[in-house]
Amino acid sequence: MLIGNVFARTSLTERALEATQQRGEVILHNLANGDTPGYKRKDLAFESLLSEAVRKSQGGSFVGNRTDGRHINIGGPVDMGKVRPTVYTDHKSLSYRLDGNNVDMESEKAYEAKNTIRYNALLTFLNNEMLSIRNAISGGRG
Repeated sequence: MLIGNVFARTSLTERALEATQQRGEVILHNLANGDTPGYKRKDLAFESLLSEAVRKSQGGSFVGNRTDGRHINIGGPVDMGKVRPTVYTDHKSLSYRLDGNNVDMESEKAYEAKNTIRYNALLTFLNNEMLSIRNAISGGRG
């Protein structure tokens, strides 16, 4: 089971990397539309959705009995593979300017820096996981 945990962690890290890359694209889109009248800032939900899935997976002891594939899952483990990043419009009704745009360029640049740090940290973690797997397979002989 240990190797299964390693691969599950690796898969989850890869999805987090993909979500972080997608968030970077959303931030760049916001920056590009910082002067577009009426444009509303976009953001990406992933970490909150993942946390909710983990909470649901760990929280309930009640599990419904599915007798048909069309039945809805009730309780039990949540398939983390089904957690997908979702782009949404942030603060639809909020505007910083008279033209209806709600993009704050300084905040976007800060979000971009934070996202870059997160991406690099995830990439470092994934590289270390791969190195650990390689060392385990080769018996530590490099």
